[in-house]
Amino acid sequence: MRGIGIKQYGGIQQLTEIELPLILGLDAASTVTAVGTNVQDFQIGDDVFFRPELEREGTYTDEIVVPANIVALMPRGLSYAEAASLPLVGLTVWQALVEVGKVQAGAKVLMLGESGGPGFDFSTEPAAVFMKKPA
Repeated sequence: MRGIGIKQYGGIQQLTEIELPLILGLDAASTVTAVGTNVQDFQIGDDVFFRPELEREGTYTDEIVVPANIVALMPRGLSYAEAASLPLVGLTVWQALVEVGKVQAGAKVLMLGESGGPGFDFSTEPAAVFMKKPA
């Protein structure tokens, strides 16, 4: 596979509104190394996971600064790799089932083509739990 050439690189920049060079990455899990003065929910040393805002990719870097309101404590028992695999697919499934699909508890949902992160890894079990009829 050949790397992208200078000519194509310039063309990509004209087609998008992103600033180049760009650090990629949309999901992350890490340890908090610093907190802002108004942050109260997290402290240095907490294991967290998050998905940065669309305008601020860049989780494939050594350090990233993100707002506290998009960060969550990592679920216990998960590795960093497992926790980092959750934000984007989890949000995709939530938006599809709840926000767009308006799925309610007790509903039946047919899931076709369950492949990739949102389908295979994340939608079947959460859908089953979320749509469970209340006792």
